[in-house]
Amino acid sequence: MAKMTSKTVTMTDIADACGLSHATVSFVLRGRLDKPVSPATRERVFAEAVRMGYQPQRHHRIDASKLKVLFICPEYQIAYGEASFPARVMADLARQQPETQIEFVMTSMERASMMETLYRGVCERQADAVVVTRVIEREIIAMQNHCPVPIIHLGSSKVDGICSINIDDFAIGKFAATHLWEHGHRTALILGTDSDLSRHREKGFTDFWHSRGVSVPPTEIWHDDIYPPSGIAHAKRFLTLEQKPSAIFSITDTISYGFMQEISRQGHRIPDMVSLVSCDNMPYSAWSVPALDTLHLCEKTFADRIIHIVNRRCRKHDDRTTHEDIVPELVVRESVRRLPVW
Repeated sequence: MAKMTSKTVTMTDIADACGLSHATVSFVLRGRLDKPVSPATRERVFAEAVRMGYQPQRHHRIDASKLKVLFICPEYQIAYGEASFPARVMADLARQQPETQIEFVMTSMERASMMETLYRGVCERQADAVVVTRVIEREIIAMQNHCPVPIIHLGSSKVDGICSINIDDFAIGKFAATHLWEHGHRTALILGTDSDLSRHREKGFTDFWHSRGVSVPPTEIWHDDIYPPSGIAHAKRFLTLEQKPSAIFSITDTISYGFMQEISRQGHRIPDMVSLVSCDNMPYSAWSVPALDTLHLCEKTFADRIIHIVNRRCRKHDDRTTHEDIVPELVVRESVRRLPVW
């Protein structure tokens, strides 16, 4: 974490540190577009402004007893989609605001404007802390090197010096594999993505089956994105297989929604044709046909841990770094059928 300075930082200080003119720094920080400034220069200016703790004079905190926390999620549809996990955590944080006196402000960003996002939140909005999710480790370290306020990471990575509340993705895969195994399934297909999150869930699944003497070949792990159209494409491909596995593990409910829709459209039924277990327990999972067996991530648990760390770091000034793993809970519904075990 970058150190806050007691000296009032000016645009001239930022210009000197960056080796730029005062005018260029002013154009960037004021958001003016009538002077062309390269993206790399803009990022450098924002990064230095955040690192130095620059605060525009026009912004004043009305109630210093309240804390303000910036909640950063890169993709807009994940940040603001009501069913997404970050949005559900944010909703619980907002619900507790009158009691906690912590205002959480959610924002999405393009990955190229990470430093601008930090600048708008930490410098202009004077955030006391930053919660960040769905970013890779390299980006977290870049934030850590510049940000003068505590950073809390919600995800799967553990970075020295940053408190993290981690989704135990390995346990998600293991619980899904155990659920299918206990229902007699010995062949499975995994629907995932090209991401660390997916790979951790896949490893949890395959390691459990390997421990039982059954392998999941790499050809039985299909990657695409996390949205329903990918599930539809997977279902079409699945229906062409001559030898179909008896079960599917989908790393997120949104893939499952598309998969189930296409299977039904082609005149088949889940779990009669194939069993399906998923993850996230999104609100619609209980209303799908069939209702989806899925791993539940409790948004209130994550929200409570975020609030605890913000209070500890910002009100009690306890700088200890903590890493916590939150274990999911299996929700059993109607999408997995029991097979006879010979």
